Amino acid sequence: MINRPQAPTHTLEEPLKDYPVAVFQVQAHPTQAVIGLHGWTGDESAMLTVAKAVRAPTAVWYCPRAPYPASTGKGYTWFSGSDAEGWKTKRSFTLLKTLIENLKDKGFSPSNIYLVGFSMGASLALEFALRLDISLGGVIWF
Repeated sequence: MINRPQAPTHTLEEPLKDYPVAVFQVQAHPTQAVIGLHGWTGDESAMLTVAKAVRAPTAVWYCPRAPYPASTGKGYTWFSGSDAEGWKTKRSFTLLKTLIENLKDKGFSPSNIYLVGFSMGASLALEFALRLDISLGGVIWF
């Protein structure tokens, strides 16, 4: 069993109120924002291990929960459906777009916002970043 570190989980401003987001930061006044995207069947606490290991002193990590329940009955997923019936992705893309707008409203420039994704979260990070009409600071996938 993996013992994941816990961090405050809260919801951000409207319209993200329905999506829990775990937040981690080392210093009081971060200058970069990192959006950590968990893998299939993960949740908002899954990327906290990475955030705490990295301990980037100038970053605040926002780790949202994927919007769709996983088909396994445990955890969450960024994409829902199948090749036969089609894939649902709208809520994931809307969540990320809204989160980035919230971060910009908090004073983070797009060049200081980063996407970090693991597994399915990595797929989402790349797919989403390629569709943006702005450039982010970077995308890291593993």
